[in-house]
Amino acid sequence: MKVELFGTDLALLDRWEKILSDYNPSIADALNCDAKAVIVDFDTAKRESLEYLRDHQNGNCASLILLQSAPSVGLAKRLIALGAKGYGNSYMQTVHLKSCVETVLSGNIWVFPEFVYSLIGDINRDSPSAPKSESGFIGNLTEREREIIAYLLKGNSNAQIADAMNITVRTVKAHLGKIYEKAGVCGRMDLVLMLKAE
Repeated sequence: MKVELFGTDLALLDRWEKILSDYNPSIADALNCDAKAVIVDFDTAKRESLEYLRDHQNGNCASLILLQSAPSVGLAKRLIALGAKGYGNSYMQTVHLKSCVETVLSGNIWVFPEFVYSLIGDINRDSPSAPKSESGFIGNLTEREREIIAYLLKGNSNAQIADAMNITVRTVKAHLGKIYEKAGVCGRMDLVLMLKAE
C-alpha cells in the first residue's frame, strides 16, 4: 500500500518517514490520487488540503490524514465532514501515528481522543445516563461497569472517569475492555452508538 507524506516542514516529514518506515512512505510534491493514503502537514498545506477535499468529494482518491501542531475539536468536525479520513496532532506518539495510518488504510476514520469524547457528548446531550434496560448485554454488567458507562455517555475521558470514581486510569481501561467484550464492540464510539440504538 502506497503511503505519501506532504507538506513543507521537512523535519516533520522526516520524522513521519522514520516512524512509518514499514510502509516505505515517499514525500510527495503534490496531492494526487496515486497513493492509498497521504499524511499531510495541515499547518503548511492547508490550502492544498482543502482544495483536494473539495475537488475529490465523490471520487475514489487517496485518503487524507491531516495533522497539525494544535488540533481542535471544531476543526476536526469540519474536516471529517469534508471527507478527511484522519485528523490529529503532528507530533503524536509513534504508536498513535501508526495506529492512525493502519486505521485509515483499513477504510476507517481516525481522530484524536478528545474529538471522540466531544462527539460522544454531542450524541448524548439529551440522555447522558446509562440505559436502565436489563435487556441485552446491560444485564450482564456489574454496577461499577454501569457507572463507567454513565460517565462515558457524558463524554468524559478515562482520566475524568478515574477522578470521578476515585480509581486509576488503568482500572478504568480494564473495566472498559470488559464492557467492550461483553457488548461485542471495538471501542468507545461503537459502544455509544449501540447504546443509542437500544
